[in-house]
Amino acid sequence: MKFVSMQFLSSNLVDYHAGVALGFSYAQTRNLLTPITIHAFWNSGVILLLTFLQLQGYDIKELLGAS
Repeated sequence: MKFVSMQFLSSNLVDYHAGVALGFSYAQTRNLLTPITIHAFWNSGVILLLTFLQLQGYDIKELLGAS
């Protein structure tokens, strides 16, 4: 349950629940590749979404609140 304990330090509740889900997926399969693969698909989806939004003309830095 390392995923859960690492995410617990985060102040973001979504991160915590993602950590619980990844920890649960490992606990059920006892295969570390399962949560790694889920995390990789999640990251790929975020990259695709941000790329799509940028191509549509959105300012990604403004959407993310970055300065």
